[in-house]
Amino acid sequence: MKKIKEKFLNLIDMHQGIIHKIVSIYTYQEEERQDLFQEILLQLWKSYPGFKEKSLFSTWMYRVSLNTALQYKRKIRTEQNAMINLKDNISNYFQVDANNQVISLYMAIDELGQVDKAIALLYLEQKNYQEIAEIMGMNKSNVGVRINRIKNKLKKILDYEQ
Repeated sequence: MKKIKEKFLNLIDMHQGIIHKIVSIYTYQEEERQDLFQEILLQLWKSYPGFKEKSLFSTWMYRVSLNTALQYKRKIRTEQNAMINLKDNISNYFQVDANNQVISLYMAIDELGQVDKAIALLYLEQKNYQEIAEIMGMNKSNVGVRINRIKNKLKKILDYEQ
């Protein structure tokens, strides 16, 4: 058990940036970020015995983390029955010296549906269509179609805001 725990912690340490990115995309308040981070870690630990190493650890980690984030957001939405408006609280979410284009992109991504947010994140992480398909449980061609639609949605949102 100690060896499994040690291996798991080493893998988490190596890939914790994945969790931080997902948490940043799906939550905006510090308390929520901490809660979601802990929930993702818990679900990763619970799911780890089922990881059969048929895919990369990072691919498996994205899948578990994104599914956990989606479930968390659904839970929060039903409990609060309202979403946080990113535009009203932008100063809380980004550093003061952040590039305006990055802020605009994150604001536009925030307007996407939960699954499209996940796909956009993976695309911005430069994952290829096959990796995104594996992580999201979709087929490769569906991912391509979704990414093109997401790009069009983001372009319309960003054009509208300007």
